[in-house]
Amino acid sequence: MYAGAREVEDWKMKAMAMEREKAELARERDQAIEDLRNVESAFSDVHSKYERIKGILKNSRRNQELLEDRDLEMQARLSETEARILEIQNEVRIRLTKMNADFEIRIRSAELDTTRLRAQLRKAEMKNETLEHDVKQKNSEILKLSALCDELINQKLE
Repeated sequence: MYAGAREVEDWKMKAMAMEREKAELARERDQAIEDLRNVESAFSDVHSKYERIKGILKNSRRNQELLEDRDLEMQARLSETEARILEIQNEVRIRLTKMNADFEIRIRSAELDTTRLRAQLRKAEMKNETLEHDVKQKNSEILKLSALCDELINQKLE
């Protein structure tokens, strides 16, 4: 029985070794499960961050497209506004040119009227001087005739 006891002893040893190996494998399994849970949790965090960043990136691209569209729209409006400003400036230049020409015509007309009126005034002044001279001359002639008449009357009376 000695061989049987040895065999039992060997089986016990093998059983204990297997129990230790089983315990070691169970510990490794539990560690692997915990590591798997940690990896799954980390993957879940990374995946949720990835999805969040993907959403942010999508929103950023949409915002960028909107901003680019708005930029193009604003550039078009700016171009239209600048074109309108140029049209208005040209219209103002044309009107100013016409106004200046009209103003110059009116100034020349006023100058001509002033010159004409001065000539008429000078003519009237000269006519007045002539008339005054004629009046003085007539008064002088009247005085001479009066004196001559007085002399003749005095001679007849005498």
